Amino acid sequence: MSTTNNRSAAPSLNRNADNLHLVCGSGGSRAILASSGAILGLHRAGFTKWRSVGGISGGSIPSLFLANGFTPEEIVKLAIEIDFSSLLTRRKNIVLTFLAFLLKDRLAQTRPRKAVLTSEKLGTFLEERVLSWPDSYWTMAVAGRTQVFFTARGVFQYLKDGSSRQLSDKPAPLGVAVRASCAVPGIIEASQYKGLYLFDGALSWAGQTPIGAVIQHYQVPPATIFACDVGDRKGGMSDYGHRFWRVLCGDNCVWPLDEEDPAVWQQQGSTVFTPAVNKFASLQFTLTPEQKWDAVRSGYTAAICELWKSRQIDNQGLLEMSAPAANLEVFTDTFKR
Repeated sequence: MSTTNNRSAAPSLNRNADNLHLVCGSGGSRAILASSGAILGLHRAGFTKWRSVGGISGGSIPSLFLANGFTPEEIVKLAIEIDFSSLLTRRKNIVLTFLAFLLKDRLAQTRPRKAVLTSEKLGTFLEERVLSWPDSYWTMAVAGRTQVFFTARGVFQYLKDGSSRQLSDKPAPLGVAVRASCAVPGIIEASQYKGLYLFDGALSWAGQTPIGAVIQHYQVPPATIFACDVGDRKGGMSDYGHRFWRVLCGDNCVWPLDEEDPAVWQQQGSTVFTPAVNKFASLQFTLTPEQKWDAVRSGYTAAICELWKSRQIDNQGLLEMSAPAANLEVFTDTFKR
């Protein structure tokens, strides 16, 4: 990692301001771990106050803990120690489970309400640790072609043209909202709220890292957004599966890829971290400690490198923050004390 460019810190935003927003994107297990690492990197760079903190799919989980007052070290420790597979219950045999994963892109279009896995245990796990909806927290799911945005001040439904309606002036049950955002069609069962069957928040037009949804709901400029993006993009396995089904049976066979690209928001001032987590799949829930630490470190490294590139930290800050991440043993020992 070169630091020969003699740049100095010139933060465009006040670290202690109360107008910053954190977005943790989708990506299943990869999002849980990489977002945890990015949260740690941001905290060590001095970004500790957020007007809103939230995410979708896997990113909804570490962001919930942060909004509830967990320290970044506690979030990382929890992500490392918990067995993700223990939060899901398998309802079908191994053959049907394998088939569901193979047909994932097709099922995103047909959206069956039932699935091979259910997530009641995930809801219970979260509600035992977070007793009430944190004031700054949000998450999002989809119902049909609409976004359902969950907050402490109620639940809102958005159409792509920007129109909206309020479904409730009270927060939804926390477990229901997070389970809805994590409900991958056919793989993890849909969550139900006020007669709506809700699915993975990554299926909306805001895409896998819904910066645009936060800008729309909170009416804020892109420059106030910090986002962790670990979603599959072109060239990834999801992209190959999508193209396979499109060739096989046309555009009506798969969910259209018309999502927003985080790079567009980055060009408008958002700070976007893109951890490279390639050693396991997003929907792989049984992981070794080494795989988990590698993903956490990827999120941490991506965050501090992007902060340096955007001049949020200087060369000295980058070197000091890079030291623990450069040595996995030192990095993990931080959490054993």
